[in-house]
Amino acid sequence: MKPISRVGITGNPRNPAARKTALKVIRLLQRERISFEVDAHFGLPFPPVPFSDFSVSLILSFGGDGTLLHRAIQLQKPTPLLGINCGGVGHYMGLTKENVLQKLPAILRGECVVRKLDRLALWADGKKVDNCFALNEVAVLSQLSGRLMRFDLDAGSHRFSRLGGDGLLVSTVSGSSAYNKSAGGPILLEPLKGVAITLISPFDRNLHSWVLPLNQPIKISGFTRVRPHIIVDGQHRIESLQNELLIRKGRPLQLVFPLS
Repeated sequence: MKPISRVGITGNPRNPAARKTALKVIRLLQRERISFEVDAHFGLPFPPVPFSDFSVSLILSFGGDGTLLHRAIQLQKPTPLLGINCGGVGHYMGLTKENVLQKLPAILRGECVVRKLDRLALWADGKKVDNCFALNEVAVLSQLSGRLMRFDLDAGSHRFSRLGGDGLLVSTVSGSSAYNKSAGGPILLEPLKGVAITLISPFDRNLHSWVLPLNQPIKISGFTRVRPHIIVDGQHRIESLQNELLIRKGRPLQLVFPLS
């Protein structure tokens, strides 16, 4: 990666450690004469910039995996993202609040590893869902907890009609060890380019999971008995789906990690 000239700062505004660490990093950037933009949502005492308007070469996310996932869902530009763990789980985090001041200067010089992680794009009732990419999974769930939901599944060239259960998950390789694993789905390992489709509490236990190439479209439609709602990476909800959800390969996310 080329040396960084301008940095975007975002994070969890309800996490005091995230705010404190971000202020320390901003002082480092000022000493290094590197310009920066601060997400209006983060609420730091600097001129606010909407996240969607960032024009930077690297984005720093302060918080935990939930904070990073929340921003990764909305990130449409191919801007690398570096997570600084100021929370609990840090699966996607490149640095921590303890080592960020020590290791960040090398990353700003371009001395780092950039991993491209697959994401999924969504179309609801024929319309693309803007600012919404799934890094972990798309969960299609019944709006009425405990009520059986019926639906049809088109996975590539294969069709499964009148499936029943609490819903289903469509997971990426990186997300297959999260919600998908808890639901009994298969864990996918890199460098596989695929997705896991896993039914949640299926009515027919003989139909539970499938693995599909990443470039194959997935359509869920024909909902009966109850309506679905869609949850992307546990962060973004789509409540208005009526007839059909289409899932395809989306723009990959570039995550930054230190060399050592």
